[in-house]
Amino acid sequence: YDPFFSWHLDIPIVIGLLAAECIYVLLVRRLWRKAGHYNMPSAWAWSIGVAVIFIALESPLDTIAEQRLLSAHMLQVAGQSSPPTSCISIIT
Repeated sequence: YDPFFSWHLDIPIVIGLLAAECIYVLLVRRLWRKAGHYNMPSAWAWSIGVAVIFIALESPLDTIAEQRLLSAHMLQVAGQSSPPTSCISIIT
């Protein structure tokens, strides 16, 4: 058993994150068409935020943190900054 390769994909989490990304893309495209200009940094901030949430929830960081590395736990804590990043992309 190697914890570095023990990714677990919980279907509700994956579906929820994909739904959030799709809804964001559809709404932002609609708004960008009305406004006539694009704000790519906010779109990237949202997508990076969703990716960080996915990694924090689905990666083997928890297993690695418990068994081997304290620094892996620190990465989990850093993943908690992802929701504010996503919120910044909505505000800007």
